[in-house]
Amino acid sequence: MLWERQAITPKHRRGEPRLEEIHTLRQRRAMLWLADDDATSWATVDYDGHQTDTFRVSQHGPRRLWDEVEVAHRSWEAAGRPSVARYGLTVMPDGTATASLNLP
Repeated sequence: MLWERQAITPKHRRGEPRLEEIHTLRQRRAMLWLADDDATSWATVDYDGHQTDTFRVSQHGPRRLWDEVEVAHRSWEAAGRPSVARYGLTVMPDGTATASLNLP
């Protein structure tokens, strides 16, 4: 399960999805909310505390945020599950940013 082991709080950039909130209940139930800065797209994932391969997902808006999470997770796994230390971020003077793997 992607979110069971740890809550990931990424650095936030305008226009990118962010981790809004995680509620963990006594029975290890959890609900994850994702939203973009423009408040036009959101996704929720409900972990029932029992299933480890099936989750209830709801999403709305022009960006399919949970689809983006799944693509990022598959890319991370295909790259051999690299640690955070192997990632780099280049920010240009105009504010655009590019993430990289194994580059400074």
